Amino acid sequence: CLPARPDAGPGVRPDAGPGRRVVSIADLHGDGKAMMLHFQKLGLVREDVTQEAPIRKIFPWAGGDTVLVLLGDVVGRGRWGSEMYMILWGLQDEAEQVGGEVVLLLGNHELLLMQGYLWYVTRSEMCQFVEDKSDSCSREVIRGPLGGAECREHGDIRCCIPPYAGEHCWDGAAAMAQAWDAGFYGTKVRKLLREGRMKVAHKVGGQVFVHAGLVSTLWSKLGLQEDGEKAVDKINAMAAHAIGFKAVGLREFAGDIGISPSFAIIADDKSNGPMWTRICSAATDSEEAWRQALGSWEYPMHTFCDEIRHTLHRLGGERLVIGHCPVDEGVVQACEGAFLLSDTMMSTAFSRHTLDDASAREVATNNMAALEFHERDPGAGLWAVYAGREGEDRCERMADPGPAEARQAHFEPQTPSTASTGLPSPPVRRKKSIFPKSMFKKARQTDHELKTPLRASDGSRRRLFWEMHPMARKTALIKKAIRRTRTR
Repeated sequence: CLPARPDAGPGVRPDAGPGRRVVSIADLHGDGKAMMLHFQKLGLVREDVTQEAPIRKIFPWAGGDTVLVLLGDVVGRGRWGSEMYMILWGLQDEAEQVGGEVVLLLGNHELLLMQGYLWYVTRSEMCQFVEDKSDSCSREVIRGPLGGAECREHGDIRCCIPPYAGEHCWDGAAAMAQAWDAGFYGTKVRKLLREGRMKVAHKVGGQVFVHAGLVSTLWSKLGLQEDGEKAVDKINAMAAHAIGFKAVGLREFAGDIGISPSFAIIADDKSNGPMWTRICSAATDSEEAWRQALGSWEYPMHTFCDEIRHTLHRLGGERLVIGHCPVDEGVVQACEGAFLLSDTMMSTAFSRHTLDDASAREVATNNMAALEFHERDPGAGLWAVYAGREGEDRCERMADPGPAEARQAHFEPQTPSTASTGLPSPPVRRKKSIFPKSMFKKARQTDHELKTPLRASDGSRRRLFWEMHPMARKTALIKKAIRRTRTR
């Protein structure tokens, strides 16, 4: 859909011309076949490689210097989420060798797995983590209700699965929860977060990408004074700190800014966390629906579109692009093109429970959608590419978000009592922490250094803290060794 780059070819300065092609894709939800087919139709991987091929040994990146942004929720609902991450990490390494980039953002389903909540995980994916793959466990269940989830302890691991999963899946659930907590997958995600190769937010070419959204109340919770690229870097650094905790810590501290501002990053939808907020419901339903879903103390200070413009003003962006909220009529544009919803239900998980496999695959292929643009050529526009369609239905140019003056209007600080919500000023409510506030240093970009916990009469509180964060015990032991050397 994009016009050909005039700067393509040897001997051209890398900082000249429209820059690299940028492609963003929203929620894939465990559909490995759809992911590979989509990548191939967009020219990002070789056509002779399938999901079943030994892809870990033959990395098939064919996108050159393209920047690929995945908006999170690779896992959940479908069968192959964990295996798909193995493929994406391989593509990430391969792309970097030829000047390309694969940016992996975290979504709420990745966060749920790292918290030990397997609510949306299918039986078949659980069973990939155990040797005994009984017939009753391997039957694939696509979706189930959140209510009534049961939690059990398996040694040091606590995992929660919905009641429809069945008794035979508990071994697989425990193994999967372990893998995404302190096992291979959890360790890998935390390492890539610290290295900046997995993120919560990303900005390129004036477009801001995040899984669910960024709401004005987040800035005060995080104590962010920075704007632009520095603000994005700070958000990602604070995310690396918060998600550095093990599952029990992620469950206990989610949204608890009384301990550390960074825990606002992993807050739920009622607290407008960037991986969970339902601000998108204001675009697809109504603003009242979004505000009614919030906690009684969470009052955003602007109207819906003002929230979007406030975020773009702070980050110096043109558009805010999210996934998270499924839409069934292609990419949705709101706020005069400044807010794009790009989760178009590209996984068969959304239709396989009502259609046969062939029909579900046809629907998922027709729903394939990606956004693409040149990072330094706004004149070329931003396009929605429906790779599974042909002819005029394949390309749709997104609306221009308007002049910068209107897009980045200055917003004076408001109190909830004077905001457009018309709601009274709520009391400040903070969850009482089981740990002293002084336990943490102020979150910084390299914030993985923690203060030694204060002396407490209950030693179990300190032991629990050490177990939750891998750096906590290490830091405490180092300081203890230093004190011993000083006394000699």
